[in-house]
Amino acid sequence: MSATFEEIIVDSVQLALGLPRDPIAVDVRDLALAVMNKQGRIIWDAWPWDDEKVDEFEAPAMDASGIVTFAATVDVVRAVRAIQSGSTDDSGTRIWNQDELVAAARGEAVESDRFITLAQSGGCRRIQLADPDSDATYKVLALKRWVPAVVDDAYSAGDPTATPTDYRVLEYVPDRAEPAVREYVEDALREWDGQKARNQGDALLRQAWKRENEQGDRERRAEPRYPAFDEAGNWW
Repeated sequence: MSATFEEIIVDSVQLALGLPRDPIAVDVRDLALAVMNKQGRIIWDAWPWDDEKVDEFEAPAMDASGIVTFAATVDVVRAVRAIQSGSTDDSGTRIWNQDELVAAARGEAVESDRFITLAQSGGCRRIQLADPDSDATYKVLALKRWVPAVVDDAYSAGDPTATPTDYRVLEYVPDRAEPAVREYVEDALREWDGQKARNQGDALLRQAWKRENEQGDRERRAEPRYPAFDEAGNWW
């Protein structure tokens, strides 16, 4: 079960500094929170994500040019499928990500069953479908962005979901790496207090990474982004 940022910070303050769990000095809390956000994001971006980070959803409405602008929580788009109207399941046509630079260098247009990645707009990811089907619903698999924890002045203990990024309610998702995150926070607090760091965080992270990659039942498959042997016909 994932721990909240608050639970990790409170435990770390007590273990590293021997201080009471409540109250915690503001500067101590903010230091621990800064380390949580820094080290937590490094692990989040490097983690070999499967179901914990991949989310499937219906793509937002596109504009007249076929441009889809995602919510700020979407990071990397992994797959797009066109589900025909009236379909009873989620099977559909795979829409491949085509490299626009390669197409331009070869003097080609982006193909009808392809999409290209556009620059962000207002911090939101965007893609453009080359030939959108008005009768289809587009389903997307994407990786979620890292969400940093904050101290929200609007936090309400009676309605914590109203401030989902507040450190008191936001959970640290990759729970197998939680011991490493805790160690990084504790070491930062020890150094702040003039103590010697134990420097066990990296070893704990390697252990968590090994468990994630070697102990689970994982499929390993590579699918090229763009057919490399199109002159040979349907090579797959």
